[in-house]
Amino acid sequence: QDWWNINDDKGWSGDPDQQNPYWILNRNQRDERRNRGIASLSLKYQLLDWLNVQARGSFDKSYDEYELKAYASTQSTVAPANGRYTLEREFNTQLYGDLIFSANKKLSQQLNLAATLGASITDLKARERTLHDVNWNSNPGLVYANKFQLTNIDPAGLTLLQGMDRKQTQAVFASAQLGFKDFLFLDLTGRNDWSSTLAFTPSMKGGYFYYSAGVTAVLSEMFKFPEAINFAKVRFSYARVGNDIAAYNSKPADFTLRIVGGRTELLTNTSAPYPGTYLQPEDNRSIEGGLDVRFLNDRLSLDLTFYKNNNFRQYMEIPAPSGSEYLSYFVNLGNIQNKGVEAMLTAVPVKTKAVTWTSNINFAANQNRVIKLSDSKFAGADPTSRFQLTQFGSNMYGSFIQEGGSWGDIYTNRTLRRNAQGALILNDAGDAPADSAGTGFYVVGNPNPKFTLGWNNTIDYKNFSLSFLIDGRFGGKVMSMTQAVLDGYGVSEASAQARDNGGVSVNAVYQDGKPFTGKLDAKKYYQSIGGRAGVGEMYMYSATNVRLRELAISYKIPVKSKRIRNLQVGVIGRNLFFFKNDAPFDPEVSAGGDNRLQGIDIFGQPATRSIGASLKVGL
Repeated sequence: QDWWNINDDKGWSGDPDQQNPYWILNRNQRDERRNRGIASLSLKYQLLDWLNVQARGSFDKSYDEYELKAYASTQSTVAPANGRYTLEREFNTQLYGDLIFSANKKLSQQLNLAATLGASITDLKARERTLHDVNWNSNPGLVYANKFQLTNIDPAGLTLLQGMDRKQTQAVFASAQLGFKDFLFLDLTGRNDWSSTLAFTPSMKGGYFYYSAGVTAVLSEMFKFPEAINFAKVRFSYARVGNDIAAYNSKPADFTLRIVGGRTELLTNTSAPYPGTYLQPEDNRSIEGGLDVRFLNDRLSLDLTFYKNNNFRQYMEIPAPSGSEYLSYFVNLGNIQNKGVEAMLTAVPVKTKAVTWTSNINFAANQNRVIKLSDSKFAGADPTSRFQLTQFGSNMYGSFIQEGGSWGDIYTNRTLRRNAQGALILNDAGDAPADSAGTGFYVVGNPNPKFTLGWNNTIDYKNFSLSFLIDGRFGGKVMSMTQAVLDGYGVSEASAQARDNGGVSVNAVYQDGKPFTGKLDAKKYYQSIGGRAGVGEMYMYSATNVRLRELAISYKIPVKSKRIRNLQVGVIGRNLFFFKNDAPFDPEVSAGGDNRLQGIDIFGQPATRSIGASLKVGL
């Protein structure tokens, strides 16, 4: 075998990211399983010709199981000498029920009313979790090497964690749409929620109320337009939506109990609502306006939407002052705004008996800004305060939100020193760039695009159909931790080229300002900027990318059968290739996952393209 772990017989341990890939595949075996059951029932009864009542219920339960079997001699920073066994089980259960009365009645020749009145209940048990694990720092971990079962875990190395989030939301709601002559519509909604997460607060009894109002006018029915305009509609709406908080945070438990490394630990709670205040529901307010116009018998159409959304009373944590009973406080504060525009232009350039070509362009732009995150009544919540979303730990990145910034800003804690002309300043030895580690945090980018643009086309010729979608994200920056780690170890393509070229050419000066000539040693250069805790600004890339998102070809086979109405075969490819992409990975892949930190690639799986065939039969 040539995939044993790195020189374990010599006592080498290394870092957790230095394991042999074949060892990880064959001797760090991971197994994830999910079982899920979903059921629903709906009953509807017509009370009057204009009124009905409906009762619905649903059940959604999932069971997840995760197993890790790390064999003896796995890297010591991952598993003890005899190996490690992890078994984690988690249940998630959601029960939902509602009762809704629906009415649709013509009040007069000109007025029509559609309305609903109802109540609902949602009961959620989330992350009902039990974790059995071997503490990686214990010895030997497992009583007998490579025997992976709970009874073989050394009691002195056992870690046992249990927990569950439980909440229930009850609600009453109503909606009404009043239509006048089928061209003017008024929409109203109202809802009041009671959430168990707001127990021990003034909102517990009264709940929280939210609502919306909207007006839609079909202008083409109200006024006479030129013959070229066959449809025109405008709409405007305002909505206010509430949201509850995390479970148990309105009054956290005084302590929690767990077993770590064979020891029973009693953990004192370190977070609580800010003294003298109560947590409140979050408050989201939005305004939206739109226009829908169609020309030339629907050969050309334009759909425009403008919106502005403000999130008030964000549920957040702020550092507690030193000397207080806690490390952090839960508070409601802030105003985070999103505003933007969405547009879709559709055209049918060619339309004959044999050929139809439909083309549409989609455009969207959103601007996010943290308007306010300060409140004079909270110590530690001033305009200069940063609120941490993701900790740095031993990495070169972190995530904060700060007044005046944007959600998604990527921070680094190291930056290269430069003179007034932008040249790098070398260290005291003059053989590597100097950095400003430990002097602060620096915003190096944000993964969110300035705008997105897509072009979709469908061409039908007789029984053939060809469609393709080209789309792109323009603007934004992303970070590659993968590239930084590979550079730090000297196993990247860039570091190999630098060695082949005899070093790295840089525009730099010595400490005394004298210009540097020559090349920096490749090893010293990449070890100074790369690695897990490298210089973040050196690993930021443009997130702009344009790709062929989808290409499909199909053929409708003529059939003469009473049983088969139509028969169609086709081939479809998705995410086929990039026309442009400057990042060393797919920026969209890093944009997924946790909403608190996006745009970071950490040895992520490469993007995949797919090609498939389809057969559609209509009976």
